[in-house]
Formats: sequence, structure tokens, C-alpha cells
Amino acid sequence: MPAIPTPPPAQAAALSDLHRVLLLVNSGRGLHDVLRAAAEGVRDVLGFAGVAVNLHSACGFFETVVVVGPGTEAVAGSRHRVEDVEAELDAADQWGLLRFVPAGRYDLPEDAAVWRTSEPALDEPDAWQPDDALYAPLCGADGQLLGVLGLDLPLDGRRPGPEARAILEIYAVQIGLAVGQARERERLEERVRLSAAVRRLVATASDSLELAEVLPACVPPLLEGFRAEKAWVRLFADEGGAWEAVNYPADLGRTLHHSAAADQGWPELDEARAFASAWRVAGACWEAQRTVVIDEHRFEDDDGVVPATSRRRVVDWLRALGHAQFVMVPLGSGRQCLGYVVLSRAERAGAWTEAEEDAALDVARELGRVIGTARVRMREHELLRRLERLDAHRTEVITTVVHELKNPLAAILGNLEMVRDDPTVIDRAHQAIQASGERMLALVQDMLTLTRLREPATVEHVPVDLTAVVVAVVDQLAAQAGRAGVGVDLSGARPGVRVTGDGEELEQLVLNLASNAIKFSDAGDMVRLEVGTDPDGRAVLRVTDEGIGISPEDREGLFTEFDRGTDPEARRRPGSGLGLAIAGRVAERHGGRIEVGSQPGRGSTFTVRLPSAG
Repeated sequence: MPAIPTPPPAQAAALSDLHRVLLLVNSGRGLHDVLRAAAEGVRDVLGFAGVAVNLHSACGFFETVVVVGPGTEAVAGSRHRVEDVEAELDAADQWGLLRFVPAGRYDLPEDAAVWRTSEPALDEPDAWQPDDALYAPLCGADGQLLGVLGLDLPLDGRRPGPEARAILEIYAVQIGLAVGQARERERLEERVRLSAAVRRLVATASDSLELAEVLPACVPPLLEGFRAEKAWVRLFADEGGAWEAVNYPADLGRTLHHSAAADQGWPELDEARAFASAWRVAGACWEAQRTVVIDEHRFEDDDGVVPATSRRRVVDWLRALGHAQFVMVPLGSGRQCLGYVVLSRAERAGAWTEAEEDAALDVARELGRVIGTARVRMREHELLRRLERLDAHRTEVITTVVHELKNPLAAILGNLEMVRDDPTVIDRAHQAIQASGERMLALVQDMLTLTRLREPATVEHVPVDLTAVVVAVVDQLAAQAGRAGVGVDLSGARPGVRVTGDGEELEQLVLNLASNAIKFSDAGDMVRLEVGTDPDGRAVLRVTDEGIGISPEDREGLFTEFDRGTDPEARRRPGSGLGLAIAGRVAERHGGRIEVGSQPGRGSTFTVRLPSAG
């Protein structure tokens, strides 16, 4: 039986150590433990005092994750730009799978973290020079570059020979496969974790029936699922005005700004401009089905969505917060972008992964569905409330009109019966019937006027002499004032005060205010009508009486249709409760307003402010 050849001691040690590394890989131990074991094996078997494992990060750099050797603190955690690593490997000599960069071949960046030795190089052809570098690319099963194993400070002071290189290649292949397996396992575990987080978040959001409950309920699962420190949500307003924009927290813009503004010395926030910019970015992201990720390593990216200046501003904001990453996730349903979520994440959360991107967009779609459902429900509730209000208003109108028509109709029928029984009273009955008919006609005319004023028709803007309108109205009301024994004073009406608008509507406004003032005054009282302008150049009509006045409680519903207040004295005086409602509508249609001042028992003042003509 032939003798089994015994491998050289170095190969035997390498095979034994590789067996240990493979056992660690297959045991399911963490990647960091596997990489440390492999780095220690390279150090012990191949005799390199400095061994570092650099892994490619999704953030676009190589990070030193394991260091074995002197000066660990200075090297561990250092980051190297991908383009710098690739440039150095391109400049290297190819030793099979390995890459050797002889001293002077490549100039490292000034901030590069490297090992330095004070020992002089050997005076031999294969001596290791202080600036030599040896790398073993770490590739996955598909050949993708996952990292780089760096070696320095050989204990024998020499560049490795063919046998050592072959052993190192075996290590590099096994470490690359280990990294690939661990990465795949991490991706699977992360997808499982994120899938569970998405289910929890959707279940939480779906449990909430009102939009005001959905957003607060979603934030904790968002923070947990995406390992975020803070979350902000904004839902856009409906372009048709069906709903307003919603922020969570309510002071979203100010919260985002002031969380860092004090440290940055930023100017006051222009919320409208900031929200408009965010609306544009979120819309573009939803259309492309992507997120926006900004951190200090990727803020120079020009993705055509967020300008570089804005990205740098975001990085400054993150630094002020002590966070490392900004993520904007658009929310939407179908082709419509409904809003966005902003997440800020700390360094420990790691790079934003493809699995997180997919999960975030799943959340965006599910939340969009929940938000859309909540908004439909909200519109249904609002429509129901409006229908209930309309029904209540209809009932109130019918009741009021019936009440207002009942008395004059009863008077007409009573007088007709009285004439039939006693023809001698025909003159008195005729007067009563005429008065009752006029009262019903006035009610019908007021209702028709109010109906017309509800229509969104454009007011015809022509110059109108407001003072002339007031004088004409006073002439119309002379008989009413005379019968009531109420005086009318026009001395405060300045001639020539002009406004723009509809002359008939403005006459109705003045007529209603002046007739009300006379109606609620007693014999001997004075009603004053003043016309002028205020310091802002607006036309002012002021109607003042010395009558019964209006209580603070009744002033709240003063311009409501059919409102006649609660004062028994006021309710005893005839009227439908439509005059002030009409006056208020006319003032609004003309871009003005009516102000009321009153004290019970001491009279009232109604002040109308309207834009002046010219």
C-alpha cells in the first residue's frame, strides 16, 4: 500500500485552520466571528502581523470590519471610496487571484488609514517594502466583489512566495464564499423581519377607522420596522378641495426645521416653498416607485430628483440631529401620490438595503390604500353630516314659513268671515287683509332674494354712489319711520362716497339695516345713518339706533336665516328673520363685512365696510 504523502507544515496548518473556518460558517455563527477567525488564521499560518477585512457597503464604500494586528483603533471602522479601491487594484500586479501593489506604484489618499513600521526593509530582492500592499479580492459564488482582504507587515520581512500565495488564495475563496452566504442569510432574515413589520403596520393602520387615528398609530411600527429614530408624515391636500393637507406631528414643517435650525443658524422656514418642493420630490419618487436616501456618503449623488444643494442641507440637518441617514418614502394609491414619510436613522441602523426599499414601497402602497379608505369614509361622514344639516335646515325653514304664513292667513280668513257677517266693517277688513297680504308678499320676496344670493353668480361691478343709495332708502322708509315716531338723521352721510357692485343688491342691504333699526326702536328714538371712509380707504356705512339692543348670546346667530333671537321684546315685533341674513350675504358678495356693536336697552350699531370704487 503506497504511503500517503504528508503535506508540508504550512499547508497542514492552513488546511486545519480552513476546516475551523468552514465549521464556523456552517454553524450559523455571525459573519463577524467567521471573518475574525479567518483573519487570525491568515496571521498565524502565513505570518502577516497586519490583516484587515474590508467589506463593500450598500452606501457605496468599503468599510474595515475586522482588524488583526497593531494599531487596530486607527484602522478599524475606516472607510474607503469604491473608486479609490478599484483604482489601486487596477494598478496592482496580478498574482493569480491576488493583487500586489509594489511601493511607489499607487499614491494612497492622504486620509487613508494604513499600517506603518519603523523597521528597515531587508537587503534582498524579495524584501517587503514599507509601502508594499497585498490584497485578496473576496468574491461570492456569482463572482461579485464583496470585499477585500488586506495584508501587511510580514513577520519574515519578505514578499510571499508561490506556496504562501496559493494558501492565501484558498483563504480568500473561502472567506468570499462565507461572506456571500452570510449576506444571503442576512438578506433572507431581513426580508422575513421586514415582511412581519409590514404586516404589523398594515394591521395597525387598518384597525383605525379615522384618518386622525391612522397616522399616530403607524409611526411606532414604522420606527421599529425600519430601525429609524424619528418619523414625520405629510398627506397632501386634495386638488379639488375635498380635504386639507394633514401633517403628523401637526407642526411638521416647524418641527423638521427647528430640530436643527438652532445649531445651523438657518433663516426662518418658508413652509409653503418647502412643502411644494417636497410635493414635487415625492411625486417623482412615486411615479418611479423608489425612495430617496441621503447620507453623508451619498449626498453628492445627482439622481435628478433632489438637487445637490438640498442634499447637502439635509446632511447638515442630519449632523445637527446626530443622525446618519435621511429616507423619504412616497405614499400613494394607483397613479396618485398621496403624501410621504420621512425617516431619520442613526449610524447603527446600517445602510438602506434593497430589502428595506422593497418593504418601504409595500408599506407605501398599503398605507395609501388605508389612507384612501379613511378619506372615503371621512367624505361619507361629512356628506352625512351635511345631509343632516340640510334636513334640519329644511325642517326649520318649513316650520318658520308655516308659522310666518299662518298668522296673516288667519287674519285674512277672519276678516273675510267678519265681512260676510257684518258688511259695515268692509273698509277696516280690507285694510287688514291688505296688510296681511303685504306681510306674506314680503316673506316670499325675502326668500326669493336669499335664494338668488346663494347662487355663486358674479356680482356686476359698476360704480355705485353709496351715499345716494342711503338717501333713496331713507325716502322709502319715511312712512314707516313716521308711523313708529322714530326720527332719521342723515347728517353724517358724506356726499360722493362710491363703491363698486350691484346697485340693487346694495340698496337691499341698506334697506334691511335701516328698516331693522326703525323696527326695533321706540317712539322718540333716533336712527342715524353715516357714510364715509376708514383710514384704509374702504367705504363705511354705519347704521345706529337707540332701540332695544341685542344680547351677546343673540349676536352669535344674528346673520343666520330665520333667526329672531331669544329676547321676547324682539320676537313681539314683526319680521321673518331674513333681513340680516340677506344683508350679510350682500356684503360678502361685494368683498365686505358687517360689524355689530350693541348693548341691551341702549341700541345697536351696524357697520358695513366695502371696497371703495377706484
